[in-house]
Amino acid sequence: AGETHYFFIGTATPYTSITASVAKTHHFPAEHTDIRFVGLSGEVYDKMTTVPSFGIGRLLSGSTRLLMVEHDYPTANGITPDGTLGADFLRAYDVELDFGAGKLNLISREHCNIEPVYWPSQTIAKLPMLVTDLNKITFKMTLDGHDLQTILNTEMSGSSIKLSTATSLFDIDNNTPGNKAVGTLADGTPLFAQIGRAH
Repeated sequence: AGETHYFFIGTATPYTSITASVAKTHHFPAEHTDIRFVGLSGEVYDKMTTVPSFGIGRLLSGSTRLLMVEHDYPTANGITPDGTLGADFLRAYDVELDFGAGKLNLISREHCNIEPVYWPSQTIAKLPMLVTDLNKITFKMTLDGHDLQTILNTEMSGSSIKLSTATSLFDIDNNTPGNKAVGTLADGTPLFAQIGRAH
């Protein structure tokens, strides 16, 4: 809407969202939707809003519907994000995340037939991935000799594993000796880290 805001890049977030506090400040309308979105810690989102304009750099669109999230994001490095750029937006482009340079490059899919890695590189790894119907990027990884289906999630500050998977494959649960409490989810669910077991 003509103002600059910071957004997370959410490769595992199906829809682009904006915080309800920003929507209310700009008097964007709140509209209930028949689709219910459930977050990692169980929070439910069922409201959308329509912003008059939405864009990144030179990519500018007009009226755009965004999911509304009720919570505000914490400030980090002096920046308070006001939403998440979701996979619904990212899927329209070839996406390059250059963490070393701190850049996000969105490249048209109608580009020349060139190699995906167009910069000088001594080391490179290629692996097949799948973009699911929910716009999640999945690929296989190996953990202690077990092949696991993995989701690429740029909003998470660290890697995680389902408790049920940790229990069935590695005999690890919340009461396993060596577990270290590392925080909680938004709903109070405790998080634990098992140090030194993964390879």
